[in-house]
Amino acid sequence: MNRPDEPDRRIGELEARLSRLSEASLRINESLDFDTVLQQVLDSARDLTGAGYGVIATRGEHGGPEAIVTSGTSEDEHRQVVDLPGGTRIFAHFISMAEPLRVDNWGEYAASSDLNGFLPMTVWAGMYAPIRQRGQGVGVIFLGHAEEERRFTTEDEEVLLLFASQAAMAVANARRHREERRARADLKTLIDTSPVGVAVFDAVTGSPKSFNREARRIVDSLRNPDQTPED
Repeated sequence: MNRPDEPDRRIGELEARLSRLSEASLRINESLDFDTVLQQVLDSARDLTGAGYGVIATRGEHGGPEAIVTSGTSEDEHRQVVDLPGGTRIFAHFISMAEPLRVDNWGEYAASSDLNGFLPMTVWAGMYAPIRQRGQGVGVIFLGHAEEERRFTTEDEEVLLLFASQAAMAVANARRHREERRARADLKTLIDTSPVGVAVFDAVTGSPKSFNREARRIVDSLRNPDQTPED
């Protein structure tokens, strides 16, 4: 039988977990930098589940892994994870799974799934959760315990899945922000190198804000020596 204070203890533990989940969700939405968001997502996932190691990978335009981030690893272990033989196949295996997975022995699971289960760090129990946006997989989170006796619980799996669903939005927003910055930079380069003169004017005042190279050359050839291009 449970002790009289057992229900209160379990309620307290649940409230503490929900509080940590809320704090983690707020943290990962504080930044729009793509790499920063990925690291915060993974570090928070480890903290929420007590995992020793973590790997998060996002899906690129062609379906393979785009960015790989690790947590709880040394620099050498991180490099080995990034260059892991068979890593693309492992990623494809997990990105195709819409449901979380919890295994007590990662090595046995990898062998039964015909995967190269070698990892540079010692991993016993493993747990996976998908990062999905609008029904599509945008990334995967894999967590592992370094101690043989440790196991992930059903509660760990539920919290990680809930956290991953919230993290999906942050990852998608960060990716969109990065792509918008790239698009603006590409457009600026295209305008600067265009053989046609391009000038940008302030929509309110009508004052010129910038000129590309050709526009500046044309203006320089027409203005008086004592005039600026803006005049």
